[in-house]
Amino acid sequence: MVNNAGITLEDKVQVPVWELPEDVWDQTHRINSRGVFLGTKYACAQMVKQDPHPCGDRGWIVNLASIYGLNGSAQVSKFAG
Repeated sequence: MVNNAGITLEDKVQVPVWELPEDVWDQTHRINSRGVFLGTKYACAQMVKQDPHPCGDRGWIVNLASIYGLNGSAQVSKFAG
């Protein structure tokens, strides 16, 4: 299973972080964090039900992130305008 989805709403608002509406922040994290959690949760539930591969594993989960996982951007929850 591969978790490979995410959004960045902050770059559409383009305000300093102290002016960023909380609902924008909440929606971003609800989709990005909760999406990974739910994907992992249900993939694991399926994997424990299936027979193991010869190596003993029942499946694999890969979590990916965009460059925003490592670096910020001037328009993404920026500090100063």
